[in-house]
Amino acid sequence: MASLCHMLKQGEQEFTTLVCLTAQHQIILDQLLTGFDIQNDIVLNLMKNRQDLIEIKSSVIFGMRVVLLEQRPDLVLVHIDTSISSAASIYGFCVGIALEHVETELLTHNILSPFPEEFNRHATCLDDIRTRL
Repeated sequence: MASLCHMLKQGEQEFTTLVCLTAQHQIILDQLLTGFDIQNDIVLNLMKNRQDLIEIKSSVIFGMRVVLLEQRPDLVLVHIDTSISSAASIYGFCVGIALEHVETELLTHNILSPFPEEFNRHATCLDDIRTRL
C-alpha cells in the first residue's frame, strides 16, 4: 500500500489523494508511516480501550461519514484491518462511493474462520455478496 500511496500522491496534478487513518495500533502505525515516508492528511482517532466489534464498526461508519461527505471522493482504498474495511465499505455502498480493499492477508474462503476477518472480507466485497444471493 505504501508504494501505491506514493504513486497516487505523484499524480496529484490529475487528482487529489488523501491519506486517512483510523489510528488503530498507533505505535505501529507511526513506525510504518515514518519508515515509508507517508504523511497522513486526516486522522480519525476512533480507537478506544476495550472496544468490541460493534463499537469499532459504528465508530468507523460515523467517522468515515464525516470525511466522505466533506471530501466527496470518487474512490476509497482501504487497507489491512477487515473490521474497519467492511464498515467503510458499508458506508461507501450506501452513499454510492466506490471502494476497493487492498488485501494483504490469507483468504480461507470459510466465512467463520478466522473470525471475524473472513466475514469482513466478504462484507467488504459487496458485489461478491450480491452475486451469491
